[in-house]
Amino acid sequence: MKNIFQQNIHKMNTVIVSAFMTDVNQRNDRKIPKYIEYGRELIDVCAITSTDIVLFLEQQVFIEYYISLGGEQWKLLYESDTNTPTNTPTNYPYKIYKIGQARCFIVYYEWNNMYLLSKEPIATEFNIKTPNPHKDTFRYMVVQCNKTEWMQLATTIYVPASNAHPPQYAWVDFGIYHMFPSQRIFQTRFFRFLQKVRKTSTVCFASCWNPYQALPPNFDLYKTIAWVFAGSVFYGDKQNLTLLAKKVREKCIEIINTRKTLMWEVNVWYMVFQEMPHIFSFYYCDHNQTILG
Repeated sequence: MKNIFQQNIHKMNTVIVSAFMTDVNQRNDRKIPKYIEYGRELIDVCAITSTDIVLFLEQQVFIEYYISLGGEQWKLLYESDTNTPTNTPTNYPYKIYKIGQARCFIVYYEWNNMYLLSKEPIATEFNIKTPNPHKDTFRYMVVQCNKTEWMQLATTIYVPASNAHPPQYAWVDFGIYHMFPSQRIFQTRFFRFLQKVRKTSTVCFASCWNPYQALPPNFDLYKTIAWVFAGSVFYGDKQNLTLLAKKVREKCIEIINTRKTLMWEVNVWYMVFQEMPHIFSFYYCDHNQTILG
């Protein structure tokens, strides 16, 4: 008999996309093993709900934490040629594993693949307002602003199952489990999230502040975080995600070249939203179990 999470799954083909990079910042509250522990919860709930996942990891991290991620229970279905040149998005080395009735695409993604990293020497005015300067580093911003890149890449790497509906790609932060008080609540909320995902003509974002209400006067988006976007969850189809990635990429490069800085991805997204609101939609949440709607 199927478990309760495998019953009545919505027919929309939802693919989860996530990533984890090391050497980003210094955090005493959350070391790599803790992130891996949280990430395993995300992988496990994908297996339980028969939801494919595309996960971008550094190769050495995957090798070192393979067992901790649940790899001893996975079945290898496909492995790309690791000697293939990686100068195009579809040629990133990757492996496909079967996890439950789902597939897990492990894509090897290294720091030198990040388009914003080369801009680090230019960011001479990076000076954001944060109570956690060891966490909110320039490299942390590079990772956060790469979310839309990973989503766009996932649409080129992911191969749908035969006869499947065109997928909706849903970004879910690798460590999102830390927002949930228990495994049961996380799994239940995740299942409900899958039920709510619909094909839209926008990219749908989790939102903490009213996106249609003006920010306070003199609010400095280049220095202060704005929680219009929650940052941890958004979804859309290939066409809209490709457009979003292009606009975010252009905005990030513009900010670094003209302002010599970079900020949280949620601030960059808000700037793009102000310029082209028609490609955005929202659902309300907070940074707790409501993050999945």
